[in-house]
Amino acid sequence: MNKDELLKLAEKIEELNKIRDGNDKDIKFQIEKQVYKIVGFIRENIVNIFKEDPKDLVNYAQVMGKTCSSIKMSTSQIRKFLDAINRIENLRKKERDITGEVILLKPQLAYLAGKQRRAVKPLANVLFPAIDEAAKNEKNFKKLNHFIESIVAYHKFYGGRD
Repeated sequence: MNKDELLKLAEKIEELNKIRDGNDKDIKFQIEKQVYKIVGFIRENIVNIFKEDPKDLVNYAQVMGKTCSSIKMSTSQIRKFLDAINRIENLRKKERDITGEVILLKPQLAYLAGKQRRAVKPLANVLFPAIDEAAKNEKNFKKLNHFIESIVAYHKFYGGRD
């Protein structure tokens, strides 16, 4: 799948949400199916964001931003995680070892996903393997930081709520 195909899936989620009537289980199932197609593809290919070419990072962030917007995730839900990333970035700038702090992002994210399951879990499923890669070295951590910032930017671009 390429970026355009993934964006079309995200648009379909948005359309389904517009016609969804309360507890319509069939439409809810279709939405979840589309979300997990997107999440599954990005999760399988997440290591590509850590390569030299930033194209995959931007493309996957755009798709995740659109998807997060389509499933009504709020900006504050993503920003909570970005704040944790920025705190670690400040430690890195002070030349401290950040490996443990990066790994501890996983339980923080799991907590957010457990608290707000429908909205945060798809993002968490993409970020769990990205956190593993980011813990390997500082360069990968910076890429994770750029990825999250880009998701926030595209989420806003696609009309994500505050």
